[in-house]
Amino acid sequence: MGYLHELISISHKAKRLERHWRPHLNRTRQAILRIANSTPNKDTIIVFGSGVLLDAPIEELSNMFKKVILLDIYHTRDTLKKLIQYKNVTVLPRDLSGIAEALWEQYKDGKKLRYLPEPLSTYNSLTKNVSLAVSLNLLTQLSFVPTVFLSRFKKISITQEAISCWKESFCTAHIKALNGLDCPKCIVTDHESLCKDFSGRIIARNSTVFEDANHISESADIFLQLMEKNGWRRFDCWQWDINPAGEKSKDMAEQLTVSAFYKCG
Repeated sequence: MGYLHELISISHKAKRLERHWRPHLNRTRQAILRIANSTPNKDTIIVFGSGVLLDAPIEELSNMFKKVILLDIYHTRDTLKKLIQYKNVTVLPRDLSGIAEALWEQYKDGKKLRYLPEPLSTYNSLTKNVSLAVSLNLLTQLSFVPTVFLSRFKKISITQEAISCWKESFCTAHIKALNGLDCPKCIVTDHESLCKDFSGRIIARNSTVFEDANHISESADIFLQLMEKNGWRRFDCWQWDINPAGEKSKDMAEQLTVSAFYKCG
């Protein structure tokens, strides 16, 4: 479906833009360790969206917790090799969106998209006796590969409006699933895109969570209000230079606003 290709692309881009991405990756690691250090029970930590380990402080977490569980739909060979040295780290391949199999089956059956599978909204079967759960720069990425995959279907009996709502449902389902966990949890996620010209002037703002939000003040408020309503406390916020000038456009640079949230069990 494209999950491995996306992981490899992210890995290559991170190396190419290492100077620009380093502050974001460091702030992500610091946010996770801040919450991990304050967690009284150091038995098991579970990381949703471990990916290629760019932003996961594996060595520190391995030393801190008795058991570290990494969840993602795919882990590359290089990633698995890096983890061999950590005897208390377990890697579990899991489709955290819960829709890949249903989408693939429709594709195999004549490439006709008849319905949009509902994203997974519970993780209870994956998280027994967990001390801390971390969602690692995953929230807005859950829908990316599935949405791109839709272009490979020859016939789509779904409206574009329904597809837009479906994309947003990945985020709300993930938050609902984390809310259902009976343990402390942390979410690190982007939620706002800023396009800037060479002078640094903001020329476009968009929500990375809610596609149909037309005004950035409203879209930002909607997401932050959603998190607050569900009992999440934002404890850190920063900018990620995800696409510096010359990466996607010679005239513009793109930054993402990233926030770290915490919620007790």
